[in-house]
Amino acid sequence: MIVRFGFLAAIAVVMAAGGARADAPLRALSVGGAVTETVYALGAGNALVGVDQTSYYPAATHSLPNVGYVRSLAAEGLLSLKADVLLAGPEAGPPEILDQLANAGMKVVRLHDGFTQQSDIDRIEMIGDVLGRQAQARALVDALTEDLATVKAEVRKASSQPRVLFLLATGKGGPRDRC
Repeated sequence: MIVRFGFLAAIAVVMAAGGARADAPLRALSVGGAVTETVYALGAGNALVGVDQTSYYPAATHSLPNVGYVRSLAAEGLLSLKADVLLAGPEAGPPEILDQLANAGMKVVRLHDGFTQQSDIDRIEMIGDVLGRQAQARALVDALTEDLATVKAEVRKASSQPRVLFLLATGKGGPRDRC
């Protein structure tokens, strides 16, 4: 009798585990350092089951499985983590791998590129929507907007024309090779 009860209890546990998937927390992969930082800023770091090599902040990312370099992902490693969704920054690829993941049933959210305040807000809101963190995304957007307004006001106070020089060189060679 005890054996039979134990067997029935085991079957009930297995059946409950199979049905629990719908209520299980979202399992997410984050590819792109800015994407990962946004996930943590939204308080959703516990949803992450893996990150890429460019995701090194905050320190909690160091304990997560690393899925490789953002521009040269492999489907096998990503699929092995059994994630529900891949949050892919604009630099993620190759595109064929992202398509392969989507065809395998993983939800792939491709975040858009852009270097404006509005593009940052759009990415934060999109990540918040995917992770069910809309209120946290709104709060983060409000804080970002307030911080940028403060910086702009400080720059205006400091000088009518700030004295700034910013050089950015990408690719091979140094700046002198480009002149």
